[in-house]
Amino acid sequence: MKPIKYKPLVQCIWATIFVVGFAVSSHAKEWQELNSEEQAILAPLEQRWSQLDESQRQRLLATAQRYQSLSDEQRTFLQERFAKWQAVEQTRRERLQRRYERFSQLPLEQRRQLQQRYRWFQGLTAEEQNNLQHNFQQMSPLERRQMRDRIRQADRQQRRQLREQLLKQRLNR
Repeated sequence: MKPIKYKPLVQCIWATIFVVGFAVSSHAKEWQELNSEEQAILAPLEQRWSQLDESQRQRLLATAQRYQSLSDEQRTFLQERFAKWQAVEQTRRERLQRRYERFSQLPLEQRRQLQQRYRWFQGLTAEEQNNLQHNFQQMSPLERRQMRDRIRQADRQQRRQLREQLLKQRLNR
C-alpha cells in the first residue's frame, strides 16, 4: 500500500481557503456593513449606494481605504474635486464617464499624444484658447478633418509649426 502524500492536498485546501476568502472579502458591502470611517467618507453616496453596481462599490471602497492614508492637504483637495464633480449635471457626468472609458481603451501611445496636446492647449493664454475654439467651430467638417489629418501626418517639429501658423491665422482674423 502506497503512503498518502498530504502536501499537495494541504496546498489545495489552503488555495481553496484563500480563493474563497478573497471572493468573500472582495464582495461589495451593503451600506450597513461599512465601518464608521467608510460611511463617513462615502456619506454623500449613502442614498445612491444601493443603486450602484458591485464594481462601482468596490472602486469606491478602495478609494475610501486609500483616502484614510492621505494627508490633510490631499484630503481637502479630494473633497473639493468631489464637490465639483457632484455639482456637474448627471447627463454631463455620464457623457464624461463615457468619454473617459473610450479614452482608457485607446492604445498607450495615442493616450500620451492626446495628453500632450491637452497640456499644450492648457499652456495657451485664455485668449488664444478662446480664439482657437471659436475658429475651430467656424470651420466646416471637411476643413476640420483636413486640419486634423495634416497635424496627424506631421512630425513633432512640423506639428509645432502648424500650430503656430494656425494660431497666427486665428489671431489675425
